[in-house]
Amino acid sequence: MEASFSSPPRSPSYTSWEKLNAEPFLEEVRRRRHFGKLFLEFLAKPAIQENGIRPLFPCLTKEAVPLVIPVRTPFHAARIQSLFRELGYECPSLWRLNPALRFSCRFAYLLGEETVGLPLPRKGKDSDLELLLQGLNSLFG
Repeated sequence: MEASFSSPPRSPSYTSWEKLNAEPFLEEVRRRRHFGKLFLEFLAKPAIQENGIRPLFPCLTKEAVPLVIPVRTPFHAARIQSLFRELGYECPSLWRLNPALRFSCRFAYLLGEETVGLPLPRKGKDSDLELLLQGLNSLFG
C-alpha cells in the first residue's frame, strides 16, 4: 500500500525553493515572448500563408508567455510534426477528439486534426529558433 499525505504541503521544501530560485524566470518570460513574436512574424510570410498554415492567434498579448504557437495546417500536420521531431522537438497535436465525433462535431473534429503546436525552444539562443524556422522554410519557403 502506498503512503499518502492527509493534506498537501503548506509550502515548497527547501530543495524545491533552491531549484525554483535558480531558474531565471524573468529571462525565460522575455525569451518566450521574443521567440513567439519572431515565430508569428515568420508565419505571416506569403510563402507560409500560401501553404495554408495559419496561427490560431495572430499576435501575442503582453502577458503571454507561450510554450507553443498553435497553428492550423489542413494539409501538412504530419509533415511538420516529422520535421520538428527530426530537429529534436516535439510538435504536439493540441487536442484529439474521439473519431466517433467526426460527424456529430464535424468542425471541432477537423480543427483538432488540423491543429498543431509549433514548439518554442525551452532554453537556448536565437540560433535554436533559427533552426526551427529554417526547417519550416525548407518545407514551404
